[in-house]
Amino acid sequence: MASQHSAAAAVSEYLRSGDDIAKIANIRKKLAAERASIEAKLKSGAKDQLDATRDGLLKLRDTRVSVTRIREEMVNVERLCEDSKTNIEGFSKISQVSRVHRQFVKTLEMVDSLRNMYDKISWLEGMLAQDAVKPLGSAPNLLVIHFHLTQLETFRNETIHQAKKATPESRATLERYFERLNALLKAFDEHYANLAGSLVQIARAGHPGVAVKIAKIAELEGLKDQKAIAIRLVKKQNKEMASRFKTGEAETRQIKHYRAKVMEAIRNTAKTRLHEQHIKMKGDSAQFFSSLDWFYEDLVLVEDQLAACFPPDWKIYSQFVKAYHKSSTILCGQSLRRSRRPLPCSTSRSSARSTTRT
Repeated sequence: MASQHSAAAAVSEYLRSGDDIAKIANIRKKLAAERASIEAKLKSGAKDQLDATRDGLLKLRDTRVSVTRIREEMVNVERLCEDSKTNIEGFSKISQVSRVHRQFVKTLEMVDSLRNMYDKISWLEGMLAQDAVKPLGSAPNLLVIHFHLTQLETFRNETIHQAKKATPESRATLERYFERLNALLKAFDEHYANLAGSLVQIARAGHPGVAVKIAKIAELEGLKDQKAIAIRLVKKQNKEMASRFKTGEAETRQIKHYRAKVMEAIRNTAKTRLHEQHIKMKGDSAQFFSSLDWFYEDLVLVEDQLAACFPPDWKIYSQFVKAYHKSSTILCGQSLRRSRRPLPCSTSRSSARSTTRT
């Protein structure tokens, strides 16, 4: 019924008056031409689609043949490997010698690394001391120190992992050999935390680029943490797949949470600065709030110079605002509620900026 109705509607478009009856022959020719054009287009489209389908089927057939051929080759390789163990005379000895040679090469590399480790540590200690002399400087050696320390730490983790079957005396000797490296790693972590806690002062001294280095190191260490955690979970859940992971880095790596350390350093610095200011004002909350120009200056500096140095998902400006707000709330406590003064950290960015500039 719907098709009949649509056909009747189409005919009514052509036959609106009595004079249109005389034009029926021309209308038929016109409709026939349009029909022929549409049919030609449909045939052409169907042919193109059929050709594409045919090509797809041919490629699928070729792919299936290739997969079958690869499977057969893999079977042949596996058969040859099995045959070599029985057909080649002394294959087991050859395999054993090859394994001993690989282990010997690794041992030589390890010994060379152990011999050169102290020289490298001395070099890194010198650069770290150089940066520590200027705590509000540009930290020019920070990334270089981190790069080489990462290599040394990986070497330590791999060595300790390989020595897990050694005697207790040998393991104790090896751990003593890495004591100086452990001390350097701890010193670097402390230096990194100090830089993270001094980001505002460093940016005010004209070195906001240090924030980029802080964020980059945290990102790299975060990826290593994720990899180590993932491998540990795989090994715990699937023992067969665990045998494929030969590295001991994931097993011996200490999860560092550098990003969390940066946030903690920001909170500690906010707490310390507010506490020092409160002591300076002798606990007078009214005088304390009236002398918070530095507070707004810090927030404006963070927004203008530091926020762009961190990835957006860090939300570094909000982290500073929360740190200052929480520290001031804890510090003032009941006196803040009695005075009924609004917390300065809740001030919007625009009002903070205008207060600083006035």
